[in-house]
Amino acid sequence: MTLKASTDLVFHSDLFIVILCPIYTRCIMQINIPYTKKFLLLSFVVVVSILYLQFWCKSTQWVNTYIWYILGYITSIMYVSHLIIAYGFSKTPYDAQNFFMLGTSVKLLLSAVIIFLYFYIIKTEAVSFILNFFTLYFVYTFFEIKSLLLSLQPHSKSGSSK
Repeated sequence: MTLKASTDLVFHSDLFIVILCPIYTRCIMQINIPYTKKFLLLSFVVVVSILYLQFWCKSTQWVNTYIWYILGYITSIMYVSHLIIAYGFSKTPYDAQNFFMLGTSVKLLLSAVIIFLYFYIIKTEAVSFILNFFTLYFVYTFFEIKSLLLSLQPHSKSGSSK
């Protein structure tokens, strides 16, 4: 029985390596390294700000107890959304808006699910949860839009000179 479980685990990991790794690697290769550095810098600033609010301001009404889960969710969904959008922009310029809409729709739907689950299951500190969630959501969305506009700026200048 133990041997079968270990062979199943090996089979599943081989399946991941054979099927999913090329897709994941291709998406990772599309990532803009300066974007990743700026994303990590923004995340560092956000973490320091949260720590400052939690420990030095001692204000529990502003920072929700689930702030670290919110931050983990927001950073991961924004980064995955950027992977989708970057893949779309690199694949074909004509389908770029479809990938942008896909990434934005996934973010919006998953965020609505998270908010619904919080209100349905936990129901405490709802105002601070909403304020923290949307503050982080808008900070990272603003960063993503600014990064996309900066990356599209050279393309628009080269297209307008022709």
